[in-house]
Amino acid sequence: MTNKADEVAMDSLHGQLAKVLTEALKGSVDPETGLAVPAPAAILSVARQFLKDNGIDAVVKKGSPLSELANLPQFDDDNVVQLYGVQK
Repeated sequence: MTNKADEVAMDSLHGQLAKVLTEALKGSVDPETGLAVPAPAAILSVARQFLKDNGIDAVVKKGSPLSELANLPQFDDDNVVQLYGVQK
């Protein structure tokens, strides 16, 4: 059983994690080249799991980035090339 102080602390921690992920997903700028650097895959994975754990789903709307992602080609095992010496 948690007390109110524990709930407040957990809510605060949850909120901080959401803020950190939001900032990390914006990526950064390479100071030497000035080019945008996207968020690393590890951050994307943590953000995906955070959303999943919190029951956050998105509705695909035509023309949205999510619809573009959904329209990417899908690959199946028929398109996999067997590498020499690698057993499947």
